Amino acid sequence: MTNTVQKLPARIIHAIIAENLSSDNIIYYDEHQGWVYKRFSDDLNNTSRHNLSEVQSSSLVQNARPLESLGPFGTQPTDVSVIIEPGEVIYRTKSFNMILSDLTQYTVVECLGQHAPLAQITLHGTARSVSYIPHDATHFCWVYPPIELSELCEKTKQTIDKKVAMGDLSNSFLAFGGFTYFRIDEYNNYIMLQANALVKADNGLVFHGPHEWQSAYTAHLAKSGRFQDVTVSSLIDLGIKYYCFINPNEKLCSSIEGQSDWAPARNGGFVYLYGSPGTPHPLDRYFSIADAPITEQISTQVMPFSLIRNPHITVEGSSSSLPPPSSNIDKDRFNCSICLDQTIQCILIPSNGGLESNIICRFSEQNQTVFWTGNFVTGNIEFNHSGNKKMKLKRIDVELIGRLAYKNIFADNTYKTTRNTRHMIFFSQRLNLNFSNAKSDFLLPRGNHKWPFRFFLNDSLPPTLKKRQYLDSFIYYFIQITFVRRDWYKRNIKKIIPIVVKYMSSPVDEMKVEAQEKNRKDVHLHMILHKSTIAVGNNVSFDIEIQNPKEVLINRISVTLAQYLKLGPAVHRRVDILNETLTTSNYFQNSHLHKNFHFFIPRTIPPTFSFHYPMKSKEQPIIVNYELHFEAHLSGFSTNIRLKLPLVITDHPQNN
Repeated sequence: MTNTVQKLPARIIHAIIAENLSSDNIIYYDEHQGWVYKRFSDDLNNTSRHNLSEVQSSSLVQNARPLESLGPFGTQPTDVSVIIEPGEVIYRTKSFNMILSDLTQYTVVECLGQHAPLAQITLHGTARSVSYIPHDATHFCWVYPPIELSELCEKTKQTIDKKVAMGDLSNSFLAFGGFTYFRIDEYNNYIMLQANALVKADNGLVFHGPHEWQSAYTAHLAKSGRFQDVTVSSLIDLGIKYYCFINPNEKLCSSIEGQSDWAPARNGGFVYLYGSPGTPHPLDRYFSIADAPITEQISTQVMPFSLIRNPHITVEGSSSSLPPPSSNIDKDRFNCSICLDQTIQCILIPSNGGLESNIICRFSEQNQTVFWTGNFVTGNIEFNHSGNKKMKLKRIDVELIGRLAYKNIFADNTYKTTRNTRHMIFFSQRLNLNFSNAKSDFLLPRGNHKWPFRFFLNDSLPPTLKKRQYLDSFIYYFIQITFVRRDWYKRNIKKIIPIVVKYMSSPVDEMKVEAQEKNRKDVHLHMILHKSTIAVGNNVSFDIEIQNPKEVLINRISVTLAQYLKLGPAVHRRVDILNETLTTSNYFQNSHLHKNFHFFIPRTIPPTFSFHYPMKSKEQPIIVNYELHFEAHLSGFSTNIRLKLPLVITDHPQNN
């Protein structure tokens, strides 16, 4: 056993949580009383700090390296659902049951972990949009990785690492934590809306820092268990041991009497400690979230005619070995009009000169980029022509396009597998903005111009379908604006504006559906789904009834939400969105069981829909539908009972 601080096994942590021990207690062994606990005191703190500092301080300072920057990070919605009880710091989730099933001492796990206190959302506008924060969310909290993560076997850890490397968002949330968003209902309950994982990105959340951390404010956070083990390998390599998320405008208490409270982060931030919370380290730092996100890569914009010809350049005046002034190549030598220093040689290529940046698409509702089927997409196209000459155009087109992107996989004669992405247009509407005389060329004068547009989204159109993994197909929509030039040698001016389309489901009767079956051991399983239609962001409720006259051992009952994707020419797929074990049914051996269960439908999944091409088209339809699969796992060979029930998922808000 080493002298360093060791983490408690998960089963002990479960027991501590079950006893409702507060986090300001210290557990230790007394030779007369055995294992005891008492409330945290300065004497205990000073003793432990003295013992730990002797062991840790020398190696920490020598091997640690400073954390110089953080982010930017993108945030992406996941299928993870968590349960947070008001007033508690522990969350529960069943989303990781399958992932954590390889734990040494547990076959079924209800994951537990710690979260930061709930706080109001402070980001607005663009910062809120690029962070994928639900529009109706009012509160959020940072969720740390589950307690059981550190006790996983190496095989499971490697599996998680591989899935994270492949971009699996649920495993990223499991391994590193993430943000969870809520709204308050009329009963002041917090309703979970979405869980977002942090991913590496060139845009998204930006952090100010590093800022020096004031160690006097560490104890206040440590007593409430806010500091957690670092799980990111790049931070561990720097020597960082613990981290903590600070809420927006959170006031921290100082351990120094008389020192005022401190609110270090307006929009929240992260604190990183190189030693234990009781041992300050000179490299301890914190980073705060900036108000404005990075929405695109920052680059230096070089406008047209940024180069000026330098006719006075001579061989003697140049430090490089240039050809004689009489050479024709001198005609292609220019000075940069931005720095007015370097002489460069360039080849001039005709271009639009950044004219696409002068095209602006303004939708009728400000900042609206989400539209429902069965509705209109309306707005104005604005263009500022600042050139001295009139622009010669054939026409101006604006087109609303829907595309299906899918991987085409095939093998050649050598059995070498090839994958390429194909983009198939399944929907297109085009408008010509030259309303005065659409059949002839025209001249566009200098000045500001505005043209209205109006598209209709058919009721049958499929919704935007996001790409989840590398091989996944996806559906996307965009508006393409094209200024078609009259001169063949001049490139057309194009601009693309992406939009999100949501599917307005037709009203469906919320009828009850049920299924039942008996196996050869006379075990009768009866499933009842009270409403076969459910909106995302709500709980689906179902009843299980078991008749077990011979009292056969039922190991468990599992429920799976299966998504079936039939996306045109793409390979048909089944994706298991949720897979949970109904804990009350574990190792059941009674003669009868009748109980109600429910689980949460994530907001991130697409609704049930079906899109068919016109009758004469040979293209395959685009369909997404769902089923609930129930399986009773019994002892013995070929004794399991499997049932399926159809489930219609909509995007409509509805009462649960």
